[in-house]
Amino acid sequence: MVDDDAVTQAMLADELAAAGHLVDRAGSAEEAIAMLDKQIFDVAFVDMVLPGLSGARLLEILQAKSPRTQAVIITAYPGMEDAIASMQAGAIDYLPKPLTCDVLHDLVRRALERRQREARFTTLEACQEIFAANDPETLPAVIGRAAMRALNADDASLMLADGGHNLRLVWSHSLGGTIHAGAQVALGERVAGKVAVARRPMVVDDSLTEDPRFTGVAPPDRKIRSSIVYPIAVGDRLVGVLNASRLVSVGGFGPTELEEARVLASQAGVALEDARLVRELSARVSELSKAQSCMVQSERLAAIGQLAAGVAHEINNPVAYVMANLDFVLGRLATLKGIAAGAPEATAKDALWGFWQELGGSEGFADMDLALVEARQGTVRIRDIVADMRTLARADNGHEELFDINRAVQSAARLASASIRGVAEVRLDLGEGAMVRGNIGQLSQVFLNLLVNAGQAIPSGCGATARIVVTTRREGVKVIASVADTGVGIPPEVQARIFEPFFTTKSGSRGTGLGLSISRDTVTRHHGAISFWSEVGVGTTFTVALPLADEVPVPARAPASDRLSDGRCRILFVDDEESLRNSYQRYFGGRYDVVTVPDGRRALEVLAERCDFDLVVCDLVMPGMSGMELFRRAREQFPAVGERFVFVTGGVGREEVRKFLDTVRNPTFEKPFRFEQIDELLTKARPAVPV
Repeated sequence: MVDDDAVTQAMLADELAAAGHLVDRAGSAEEAIAMLDKQIFDVAFVDMVLPGLSGARLLEILQAKSPRTQAVIITAYPGMEDAIASMQAGAIDYLPKPLTCDVLHDLVRRALERRQREARFTTLEACQEIFAANDPETLPAVIGRAAMRALNADDASLMLADGGHNLRLVWSHSLGGTIHAGAQVALGERVAGKVAVARRPMVVDDSLTEDPRFTGVAPPDRKIRSSIVYPIAVGDRLVGVLNASRLVSVGGFGPTELEEARVLASQAGVALEDARLVRELSARVSELSKAQSCMVQSERLAAIGQLAAGVAHEINNPVAYVMANLDFVLGRLATLKGIAAGAPEATAKDALWGFWQELGGSEGFADMDLALVEARQGTVRIRDIVADMRTLARADNGHEELFDINRAVQSAARLASASIRGVAEVRLDLGEGAMVRGNIGQLSQVFLNLLVNAGQAIPSGCGATARIVVTTRREGVKVIASVADTGVGIPPEVQARIFEPFFTTKSGSRGTGLGLSISRDTVTRHHGAISFWSEVGVGTTFTVALPLADEVPVPARAPASDRLSDGRCRILFVDDEESLRNSYQRYFGGRYDVVTVPDGRRALEVLAERCDFDLVVCDLVMPGMSGMELFRRAREQFPAVGERFVFVTGGVGREEVRKFLDTVRNPTFEKPFRFEQIDELLTKARPAVPV
């Protein structure tokens, strides 16, 4: 109550005191300011005309020092200008003297309700800010700053329970958000530790050493006017302790601030608990993701393990007869060489004729020719098996391309043939134009899994009735591929679960239950769908539907040649494998001018001497300077030669090779490749030159 009229001051103060309010009185603005430096008031009645500083000036100072105090201007000389100025300065009312008791009590009631609404609104804003924080790492800072605004504090800190016997400091305004390692308090020690154990909030001030509640507790490092130390708990679990302090702001915390702190602590506890659960859930999800990755890898290894013996059998068969046939031919050639070396020149013809007869004449040489043909067929078979395994290995590189779905089906069928042979007849009914876009290795793995499952679904002893039929076709804007078997079928009671991870009806040694789950995920990633039909005792059909890709792949450009004469073509072969260089020389040397070099450095030296080669056939992966680096340097030094490079590699699955090939349009062949493909390129590049 600020009024220089002692009678008015006493009358109003006595009336408010009689209603249960605590009233302090001041006779001047200076006296009121001194009181504001010591405490905060809920309501202030200020006379407009005061000695010294005016009531208007006091109102400005009051709003600066204690913005939540509700001010009422009273005056014996009411005027419109003063009324407007007072309301603009923050007064909630402007009334002429004298005030009746009813008006006085009504003013106090409205002022207290207004102050309570403002406090609730500020607390609500703080709670909304806390719940809007979606980053668990910054949540402590959000809680601390929100508490400072809601409680009109100029410092705050937050400590969290570590699950043991300590509180760990996670945020402090006075430390600028920087928390040093080891900043913690044991439960039961210092003010925060005692509040945590008691689970009751406490208000402390600078007389902490005289407070019997904190006997033996060391005083704070700095002077404080007032602090609220509030425990944060969710149910019976201690979450932490929130501390808000007034270091410069005047007045101690009272019941209103304690209620606001209660609401804040409750909401902060829920937010912190949610953040903890989110962190734990994220950690669990990460663990499950790692476990799933391990299981997926295990499933792939299991599938590879099942195929390994069969693939070895598939390779060993052609290797066996390739070696036998080559030994047969080499033996005959050795005999011929010995006869030719030991026979006198005059009788060489007779000796050769004798050898011809010894070999069985035309029939004997026909056997040698057949042996070489079969040997070549065996190497082609081995090449195809290696290519199929390489296709399967590409499932991990994430590389997408445009390809015919039949390639993935045929690759899977060749790899699965060893495990299915003797169990069922496999028929392929493949349509044309079934182009899709995606990872050929991943889709090949899908069909491999379906084929292996189909073979395992057919019981032994079925004989000629057992069949697995794979079909592909275009159907509108989709490519449809199906794998049908005449196996035992899937029981109706488990059909709803067959795509569930880890669900399997097989024994543990035959799978982990991830094959169909992985296949479904793979097809889904390719924007397709997988479904099935099954009947017990009849069989099962799995159908994969994928989007049809209409895009036509850009063909590799045939290397251009600037040699238009009828002279022989010139080819530079760059490969670190000596046997392969010798093969190049033997195959192409009779028809073309051939130069072979073992590395990129030597290739640059040759190109510096002459760069009129029609083709530069270059391995990409070599010791020292790689083919990729050679291509880069050759293109810089001899620009025209860059278009004549043809790349060959056995390491197309390597990341750096794949990225390089994505940037060039030069023809690329994967080892082993048909040497006739080089002839075909030369024909395209120089159609006028006979090759």
